[in-house]
Amino acid sequence: MTFSTLTAVIAKEQSTDTKSFKPVTSAEQYVAYLKTVEEAPTYTIPETVIITFGRSHIERLLNRHDYENSSFMRYLYSIDNGKLGIIGGFGIGAPAMIHRVEELIALGVRRFILVGLAGSLTDELAIGDYVLCTRALSEDGVGHLYMKSSKKFSEATPTLADAWSQFILKHHPTHPAFHLAPSWSFPIIFRETKEDIERVTNQGCRTVEMEVGALYAIAQEKKVEAVALFLVSDSLAGGVWHPELKNHCIKENLTRLTELAIEFVCQCEFDV
Repeated sequence: MTFSTLTAVIAKEQSTDTKSFKPVTSAEQYVAYLKTVEEAPTYTIPETVIITFGRSHIERLLNRHDYENSSFMRYLYSIDNGKLGIIGGFGIGAPAMIHRVEELIALGVRRFILVGLAGSLTDELAIGDYVLCTRALSEDGVGHLYMKSSKKFSEATPTLADAWSQFILKHHPTHPAFHLAPSWSFPIIFRETKEDIERVTNQGCRTVEMEVGALYAIAQEKKVEAVALFLVSDSLAGGVWHPELKNHCIKENLTRLTELAIEFVCQCEFDV
């Protein structure tokens, strides 16, 4: 039994179609506790937050924008006069991300745009390509806790994905095309086997990353919006790994993609 097969079995055993379980703890309780021990932020919590990863990437972005930050939510930066927030630098993987997302939803955030790197699983996507993730096979160890046991995939919010596509078409018509593709959310880079890659590509997955299955799952359960945008940074096509994660062009294009997401939020009028 492969690691991902075991993860799927555990997910099925732990989840229920009726979602009858009631956790003892909640993000709302934790936020209420924080308010008793930390100074509340002086800025308004934005309704839209961009999720990204890597401390150096966050620093490059913050050098370009005025921002506010507080110890109350130390990984969250409110930028452009509170129009949106950026959160990142807290680590990688669904477990690290999901706690922050839970807390942000409890604070009133209604919309998440994840911008990150992904690996290509087939020759259909090349290193340097752009992807809008339509749905994700959640084998990240977290997403199943927000999904019915009969579900394997969680989905992007259609209206948010459509709004992004229209924004690019109208304001950046010469930008390289965004491929619309499902992704495989898996927790450990160094345990992606040929057998699993074949299994998930047969289910339609074309990229692999670590967080989106969980993000889409919690967004659907909590009735908030979410979409994920990728830059392909490595390839596993043919069962051979070609990494370019540290390539200067990849880093620069990831920053440009995040800036596009910021522009998108600042230009769009979202329904509350």
